[in-house]
Amino acid sequence: MYANRASLIRMLMLLLIWKSSPLPLDACTTAVISGKATVDGRPLLWKNRDAPARHNEVALLTEGPLRAVAVVNAGSRRSAWMGMNEAGFCIENSLSTDLRQPGKKTGPANGLLIKRALLTCRTVADFKRLLEDTNQSGRRTVANFGVIDA
Repeated sequence: MYANRASLIRMLMLLLIWKSSPLPLDACTTAVISGKATVDGRPLLWKNRDAPARHNEVALLTEGPLRAVAVVNAGSRRSAWMGMNEAGFCIENSLSTDLRQPGKKTGPANGLLIKRALLTCRTVADFKRLLEDTNQSGRRTVANFGVIDA
């Protein structure tokens, strides 16, 4: 449990540092970095958010089986745009409008899928199952997702 709490605190600190940048962040950039490329052997997941909703908050999400720390639009907990849960599962996305399917109107969109994943997935395999399940039921995602687990 202590390791998960320490991981949540590290993620929160990284998100706060990211949020405090005085520079305009206009480019959406993501990275998934293998633990083989880091000094301490831990993988890294990183995202610079570019979105019309410029005001973001770091929120604690508690309405699912797992608690999570996530970046959300200020004043709204409806969707999440990146985060980490207490099981060590981390997720981010990069909008890819070329993936849009005309007429697709059912199922979760990007932020709702990320929030659902944070509240329910413990592993990358769990997220794969969530994607497969929502392939059947429908989803409105137009994104590439980066995920890592503990």
